[in-house]
Amino acid sequence: MIKQFLQTTDDFMFSKLKHTFEKVEQSYKNRGIEIDLLKELQSLEFDPLTVIAESTSRFEKDVKFKLKMILGIFFVAAPFIGAITIANILNLGCAFAFVFTFIVAILMASRMDEITSRYVKTRWTEVEEKYNTLQKETPTKPTIYLAGPDVFSKDAKKIAEDLKILCENHGYYGVFPLDNELQASSKSQLAYEIFMANKTMIDSADIVIANLNSFRGKEPDSGTVWEVGYAIAKGKRVFGYMEDSHAYIERFTNEEKTKDGEVYVDKDGMIIEDFGLSANLMIACSLEGIEKDFEAVLQKL
Repeated sequence: MIKQFLQTTDDFMFSKLKHTFEKVEQSYKNRGIEIDLLKELQSLEFDPLTVIAESTSRFEKDVKFKLKMILGIFFVAAPFIGAITIANILNLGCAFAFVFTFIVAILMASRMDEITSRYVKTRWTEVEEKYNTLQKETPTKPTIYLAGPDVFSKDAKKIAEDLKILCENHGYYGVFPLDNELQASSKSQLAYEIFMANKTMIDSADIVIANLNSFRGKEPDSGTVWEVGYAIAKGKRVFGYMEDSHAYIERFTNEEKTKDGEVYVDKDGMIIEDFGLSANLMIACSLEGIEKDFEAVLQKL
């Protein structure tokens, strides 16, 4: 009977451990945080439950912390509640509940290293096999981060797929901001999660190609401009594309600009930049090139 009880407990804890591990893994994926899963699993295999103070792995700490919560609930709370119920029915008193809980906790704790290692080894094998298969099937390709205001389009996913197909046809792998599936408890938290996820994608990319077409005015999307600047600061190759290749000043109609000495000013009296460039000089002079459309950039790479 005890052996059957322990086996049932093993199976229960194994499923709980699986759920915990995969939940932590998914939360990192949602936030765009890359982890070396094989390394993490190996670490957990050799040290399944002990929380090491000097450990530098945030992922490992998160997994272990959640496991400790499960242990606390399952090894103490659940047996204690069950024992109290039995004690009340059989009039055995509270002492029985405490003794029973202690015995169960000891029995369960003795099985946890084995249960954890069993799952980790299983999970490690699955991930390693999948990783090796992907390595054989998918040749390494330079990654392109697809920046631009296309994320605000109702057809954003269709646009992303079309751009990714073009990347694939030219020997590249395209990633799009909406590839991240994020969740948050508030709008402000979601905004921060999006920011961090996009920044991480840029960090991981080899190239950034930005849609610099005018967005809600005569300038490119401000978020895209930030991403361009960040990518350049990180040493990435950065390109842009825009349909209107005329000089920036030519985008202003005669009604929108006024001659003031040697310069033109807009309706607010601010000088309109006139260097013969299609975009602000800080953008035009920092990019490796600005082409007519996305595919033209791919052809230039």
